[in-house]
Amino acid sequence: MMNKTIFLLLISTILFGSNLDNFLKNMKEKQAFYQDKNNSVIQRETLIKKYNIPDEKKIAVKHKEFIETMQRKSLIAINKSIPWITDNLVNDVDEKYLQTIADSLDSQREEEKVDTIFYLFSTSQSKFVLYNFIKAASSLEEVNPQIKYYGVIQGLLSPKQLKELYKPFKFRKKLNGKAIIKMQPFIYRDLKLKRVPAYLFSKCPSKTFKYKNCENKYLVKGEISLSEALDIVSKEDSSYLKLLNHLQEEDN
Repeated sequence: MMNKTIFLLLISTILFGSNLDNFLKNMKEKQAFYQDKNNSVIQRETLIKKYNIPDEKKIAVKHKEFIETMQRKSLIAINKSIPWITDNLVNDVDEKYLQTIADSLDSQREEEKVDTIFYLFSTSQSKFVLYNFIKAASSLEEVNPQIKYYGVIQGLLSPKQLKELYKPFKFRKKLNGKAIIKMQPFIYRDLKLKRVPAYLFSKCPSKTFKYKNCENKYLVKGEISLSEALDIVSKEDSSYLKLLNHLQEEDN
């Protein structure tokens, strides 16, 4: 009986001791885990206080307010640019509808049109004709800062041929920067112009040049100076008188 009791006690001690070790081990692991977690919380709270970081709820509220503000501003912008678009936002958009929107935006973005002078010439003329035109036209900026002026060559030229036309401007940097040669066959076609030189007085967009958006006013043909051409059109339209007077003063 004694031996049996001792045997059972020994077995119990072994089993209990094994469970106790496991229990203590688990307790240490959990203690370490919670200590780390607490440390993380403490560090987070310290950073939040130091840098005044709002909590998650406040961030969510601010984010929502930001989105709502942006949506409201976008809607206001749309309403200002296209008043009727808000009534159609939920409708099926077809190609015709998209074109209507595009046309509306284009009309609202239409630029102011300013005085524009085209000098139409060809390579058969003296290489100084464009130079003389640009020199005279650029001086008109003194009385009309918005005025535009271009040389329009007859036909299509190679880069080498264009380079030749720019040669007279080589030693006049200011004029060189203002000398613009355009190749616009549509101008010759629309005017049915077969012989040059000629001056075309128009109203064109102030920033983005598009010949189709220009309003042609007067066409003056012949081998004459810009001053002489202005003298002719000013008799029809007095708004050109200030340009003519300026060139005449320059000539004198």
